[in-house]
Amino acid sequence: MGTMTDLRREQHLIDAFAKFCAGKRACSLPVDLEKVFLGQCLYDLQDRMKGRPEKLAYGPPRIYAWAQCHEKDIRIIGQKRMTRQEIALLVVYLDIVVLLLFVLAIFRLKFYEPLTIHDLRQGSLRIDDFSVQMNDIPLSKSEYNNNPEYLNAVMVTHFEDIISGELQFYDQLEEVQQFQNQVASIHYGMTSQNIMKHLVAIFSQAKKIHEIKKKMKNDPLNAKDHEKQMWKRYNKVTYHKDAYYKEKASVEPAIMNAYITFRSMEGKQRALQAYEISQV
Repeated sequence: MGTMTDLRREQHLIDAFAKFCAGKRACSLPVDLEKVFLGQCLYDLQDRMKGRPEKLAYGPPRIYAWAQCHEKDIRIIGQKRMTRQEIALLVVYLDIVVLLLFVLAIFRLKFYEPLTIHDLRQGSLRIDDFSVQMNDIPLSKSEYNNNPEYLNAVMVTHFEDIISGELQFYDQLEEVQQFQNQVASIHYGMTSQNIMKHLVAIFSQAKKIHEIKKKMKNDPLNAKDHEKQMWKRYNKVTYHKDAYYKEKASVEPAIMNAYITFRSMEGKQRALQAYEISQV
């Protein structure tokens, strides 16, 4: 039966099975052989059924068929049973729930990401933990003659003397701390640094000019418009160059503030106790 070329004849067996055997563990399946078999196969079957002597050795005709049965209901837990349609719907609902949980997990991750970064930063050491900014230099300009190197030597000695006389800030570190009275480095903000803005502007205009030149190669039809834009950029470069040299010649470098870095966090806290200065 598995080699039938005419599917309409095979359908006859399917219809007969559905009519007489569906839902049964064993059944008798009446079959119209003339509707199912053709040619030599039908001729041999008919010979056996008629009982001709030369065919009796083969026995009566038999048809063996194998059918795979599917239960309408499936046992889930104990005696609980569900139809296949109900199970299919349950699987779909579970997929939707899993998808929603996944989306919620993503939003939860995005919510906790900045908090986690903050916690990690709180647990790590940064230069800010050792540094302070002093906007008012505790010495007059006449004492250091606007000389950063001389001022640096004086400031280091000054701060180390000050923090040595302050009370302990971190009591739990008193027995194990080191370098609590030492300054690591001091850097100064100068008034002459303001003119650096012109150099930054010149670099920005140079980048834009380079981009316009690239556009001209790819768009030669609008070369005239590109040249106008380039000319405007060149004028800005000229303006910033003139402003830079003018301010450089007229501005006298002067120390505005100091950035003091201590060798321990204890030293920083003692400096904050001694002066009302802001943290970097």
